Amino acid sequence: MDSMPMIDQLGKNGQLLENWAPGNKDGLTDFAKQQIPANGTYYPTGAHAASVIVYNTKAYDASTAPKTWADLAAAKFKDVVGMADPAVAAPAYPFVAWFFQSQGTEAAQSYFTSLMKNGLHVYPKNPNVAKALTGGEIKAAALQESNAYTLKAQGEPVDIIWPEEGAPASVRVAAIQKETDHKDAAKAFVEFLLDPKTQQALIDQGEESYFEPSATGVTPKQDRAANAKLVVAEAAWAGEHEGEIKQWFADQAVK
Repeated sequence: MDSMPMIDQLGKNGQLLENWAPGNKDGLTDFAKQQIPANGTYYPTGAHAASVIVYNTKAYDASTAPKTWADLAAAKFKDVVGMADPAVAAPAYPFVAWFFQSQGTEAAQSYFTSLMKNGLHVYPKNPNVAKALTGGEIKAAALQESNAYTLKAQGEPVDIIWPEEGAPASVRVAAIQKETDHKDAAKAFVEFLLDPKTQQALIDQGEESYFEPSATGVTPKQDRAANAKLVVAEAAWAGEHEGEIKQWFADQAVK
């Protein structure tokens, strides 16, 4: 599932199988291993940028486009920036959660308030953001990685920037329901998802193929940035604060 904070909360509530380790756990990347909770209730199957910076090349070039998250609030980008609504779009929550944890609530609220005062366009979901970007309604965006690379692969006039400070990640995880009658089959399926051959096939042939694999020995898409840096909010923290953060964004939409 593409919602590690929510899955983490299910584990804390005793709804997931605990203290089980897949046989191929040792083959996971260091980044993936860092996301595994102490009680072993879930295992990462991959991670992708919940948002990267994407700009319309008809409006900007590499020298004039926004390069950092702070740049999106600059006066020269007034009324031309868009993003998905964290209160609606599932991948948008991990994006904002990283700001709230890494910068603190007050600083994060100040940052997103500055974006809104700068004329931020907020759309229900990432495909809406992508359509607005290619249609000229906005000229730059915080956009989910898969949407961004798909646009570029389709020949749309866009380019992608991975901010040096990193792109907040959405980590996909696999978990097993504690009371399932099919534990053996579920365990086998989790191990299948963590298998390098499976992850390579998902990258080579899958629809959601732009992601950082959790298994070692897997090659990401060739057109994905080699220096792609992912940062991630701690799952437990993000899960505990999800309701209040989403409510804050919902409240801003009403204002």
